[in-house]
Formats: sequence, C-alpha cells, structure tokens
Amino acid sequence: MKEEIQLAEGTVDSLLIGFTAYGIERQNSNEERHLPIGQKPWQEARVEWMSHILYCAAKYQGMDPESVTIQLTRRLEGVARHSYAELADATTQQATLRALHGYVSALAGADGDHRRQLLDVRELLTDMFLDRLWGGRDEGLSGAREKVASALVQVTARQPIRFTRVLLGPETGPCESGFVSGSVVTPQAVRDTEFYRRFCAQHPERRFWPALCVTYAGCGGRFLRDASEFDLSIIQEAGDRFVTQTAVRNLDFGHQLVVRPEPKMEMNMTM
Repeated sequence: MKEEIQLAEGTVDSLLIGFTAYGIERQNSNEERHLPIGQKPWQEARVEWMSHILYCAAKYQGMDPESVTIQLTRRLEGVARHSYAELADATTQQATLRALHGYVSALAGADGDHRRQLLDVRELLTDMFLDRLWGGRDEGLSGAREKVASALVQVTARQPIRFTRVLLGPETGPCESGFVSGSVVTPQAVRDTEFYRRFCAQHPERRFWPALCVTYAGCGGRFLRDASEFDLSIIQEAGDRFVTQTAVRNLDFGHQLVVRPEPKMEMNMTM
C-alpha cells in the first residue's frame, strides 16, 4: 500500500477544464432529473461534488486547494450571467474521465479510508451518465463508473469490520440472503435483524426458517468493529462478490440454525 497519494501531472488542470465545461453545460440546460423531497438542487450538489474532488486532487498535487476551487466557482458564476453554453468536446470529456480514473486508482491504492472521496466521484459520474451529452457519447464514462464501484468494494474490504452473511430459506421455496452487522450466530440474533423481520413479513405462512450464518471480517488488523450502515450499504450493493475479495476472511465455518418466529403475546381481557 502507498503511504502518499500521487496523481499524474496535469490531473488538476484536466479536471478544472472538464468540470468547468460540464458545469456550464448543466447550468444552461433545461433538462434535469427528478429531485427528491428535501434534497438540495442538483446543480448545487453537482458543484459540491466537483469542488470536493478538485480540492482533494489539488492538495495531493501540492497545490493550493482553496485557490483551485475558487477558480471553478468564479468560472461558473461568470458564465451564469450569460445565456450561452460551452459544450465539452470529445477530447475534453476523454481527458476529464482519464483524470477521474487516475484519481480513483490513486485513492484505492492508498492507505486509509478514502470512501467519502470516492462517493463524490461516484455521484458525479452517475450525474454525467444521465446527461444526454456526456452519457450519450460515453468517452470512457462506463469504465470510470466500473472503476469507482470496484474501488469502493476494495477499500471497504480493507476496513476492520465484522459482518455476517445470512441465508434464509430451505433448498426449495422462498429463499433470500443478506448481510448484517456483527456476528450473528443464534436464532435470537437472526430474529433481531431488520433483514429477517422484513423477509418473515413477506411470508407469514412459514412456521420456521432454516438459516445459514457465516461471519466475515475485513483485513483491517486485529481490532474489529461491527460493520456500520455505511459499510453495509457498500457490501449489500456488491452482494456475494464482496466476500470473494482477497482482503475478506472467514471468522467461522458457518452456523446452521432453525429460526422460529417469536410467539405473539395474547391479551386475555375479562369483563
């Protein structure tokens, strides 16, 4: 593992040019995806993702991160007063995506937990993918998205986390697997998981559930912690391929259980 994050020369320049072009195009576009209630406007979120990426990249290249992000802000604010749009050509898109690919590779290969920075890249790439100009051309966009998804899995697998894969259901019939935090090795521990309660509610006719529970750990040293919701969101998204990562190891050989729903409490009322 690398102690320092090193980026290719020109990474910040390529990102600044590409982000400026992308930001200008989106500011002047009338097309925008649905905005969930309570979420900040997409343009505001978009500028935040680009600013965070630029700030970190500039810092790693020994530049003044504040001045670089200010340049982006001023360029976007200046263009906002005009009606024209500066569209990114294929060369600009390719250079921007190459720079993002290299940035992601550097984060994935470095010590520490850089997943929040990787999430900024993932969100921005998803936004670009949904854009008609950038997503339609795909000048390396698909490869960059695959790279950041793989990097998130790799970095998560290196964390000192403990989690359990729970397989519920018989060999024939309703069956589902999921990942839960910590070590789950008893029927009561399975019943206490949201995964079990949700699946059980979908099949109220079942009187019991066979379960296979296998506990795993990331390769993060001797001192483990139970996986957080953030960890689990990445593990769940990767699915069973997460436990095939070289950094993930078994903590046990599995526990075969029979899980029965807890009896409902009945209230006897006398008049």
